[in-house]
Amino acid sequence: MRKIILIYCLVNLFVVPAISINAQTKQVLPEIIEPTPPSDIKLDDEQQNQQERTNRFDFKGVIREFDGTKLVFHKKIFFTSDTTKYFGEGNEEVLSKYDFRVGDMVGCVLDAKGKLIEMWKIPPQ
Repeated sequence: MRKIILIYCLVNLFVVPAISINAQTKQVLPEIIEPTPPSDIKLDDEQQNQQERTNRFDFKGVIREFDGTKLVFHKKIFFTSDTTKYFGEGNEEVLSKYDFRVGDMVGCVLDAKGKLIEMWKIPPQ
């Protein structure tokens, strides 16, 4: 009789918990959705144009000082040339260097020597 009780206890001690562990591990896992790469995200025309304009700048910042030939940002100084072109960002209108003021947010396109080729006024957001 003792052997039967001992066998019964051993079975309950090892087999029953193993059955309940297996029941818990067979849960249904949620479906994993693959992320969409940024290049596959569809942008509307305005967002696409804004992204293209933003990506073309070599430098963006707020003007601290501008005398027509020297453009000073927080820790950067750029020099203009006679061929530097000035544009309004919103509608790509051609501007004059005198249309830019201290405090304007601008994007700059630079040549290999670091001189300004184009300066774009970025409207406040």
